[in-house]
Amino acid sequence: MLYREINDALSLSQLTPSHAPSLFELTDKNRQFLRPWLPWVDFTVHLEDTQKYIEQQHALACEKKALQVAIEYKNNAIGIIGYHEFDLANDTGSIGYWLGEEYNGSGFMTMAVKEMVSIGFSDFALNRIEIQCATENVKSRAIPERLGFTQEGTLRSAEKVVGGYLDMVVYGLLKSEYRLNTNSAV
Repeated sequence: MLYREINDALSLSQLTPSHAPSLFELTDKNRQFLRPWLPWVDFTVHLEDTQKYIEQQHALACEKKALQVAIEYKNNAIGIIGYHEFDLANDTGSIGYWLGEEYNGSGFMTMAVKEMVSIGFSDFALNRIEIQCATENVKSRAIPERLGFTQEGTLRSAEKVVGGYLDMVVYGLLKSEYRLNTNSAV
């Protein structure tokens, strides 16, 4: 079971059934904020939907196919970050993330992504980590840019959300580019 303390108040904790009520409440409270970017929001309408998601993620983690963790601030779940999928044959992983609106601009997500990058390169021996963000989601795009990822291209109409399709910017970071120095961005 993965657990990482980032600082005195912020930690990452592998999803468990105990996270379901608080994550569902957070999703419900942030529907309007999340809806433009995340296709799953309108399919998460009951606590049971979040419970089922956590069960599915637990099974994928056991098979080393994915890893989703709660971002916790002062022991309260404020969002999720994780590897949507691992391609261990090619040593790659794809990170995705979301945070409750009230926690945006706090630096929490940048710290969480930085820790997930470290986990990917050290614990899973990845060679390449990818992040995809909607072209218009400026806040989400700022994180890989801040952490030294390379913008590799744009996938046109790559994700269907309420109201249409989103173009997705693809960012990548190679292990050879990753620096363990804590003073650097990554």
